[in-house]
Amino acid sequence: MDLLVIEECPERHRAATQRHSITTHRTIRGDDRVVMVRSDGTPRGLMKSLKHIVETEELSDTVCITRDNTFVIGEWDPCRAWALELSARKERKGAMSDAMVATLSELFRQLEDGVVMKGTYDFEGKVPKAFHLPTLKKALDIGTPKGMLLDTLYFNMVGEIPVRHSDPVERFWMYNYNPVGPIVTLEDTCYSNNDCHIWIRKQALIPATA
Repeated sequence: MDLLVIEECPERHRAATQRHSITTHRTIRGDDRVVMVRSDGTPRGLMKSLKHIVETEELSDTVCITRDNTFVIGEWDPCRAWALELSARKERKGAMSDAMVATLSELFRQLEDGVVMKGTYDFEGKVPKAFHLPTLKKALDIGTPKGMLLDTLYFNMVGEIPVRHSDPVERFWMYNYNPVGPIVTLEDTCYSNNDCHIWIRKQALIPATA
């Protein structure tokens, strides 16, 4: 499936990180395309960029959305519905909080209109996830004007009971650290530790596990 890679890595480290990150997605992508997704860091900006891509690019029927600071270091099935073990709703601030409120309001409206949902889950974990293109386009049409949270909107619209996972984000990197994965997503602060850069370079050399 085509890989849509959201650019989140600090610009100074972007080229090397993207190259190695994309390599670790080899079992998900296969020989299909990689499309980079520019974003201004806001939910509205990300939705707008993704909407432009799905409207202008020739994409596979199912696409995987991931990030350039995300590494697949174990077996991972992006086609499952992955939701956070513990919702991060209370920790969100500013534009992210506003986006969550707008998303929940839309989902409750759909529920009142008779759209069947089995529950409302927090799907904003930064892990690779597969999206069926026609449903993705529908979610982007709904969510872009108000800058909603795409993953939570899309997967709650689909209504599949999710598999829960812990937060994959590494906020600080320690010397001699070896994360267990299967998904590792780096916060900007990790790049201040040279051991993190060594670990990043090693990931592209490890054979695929699936």
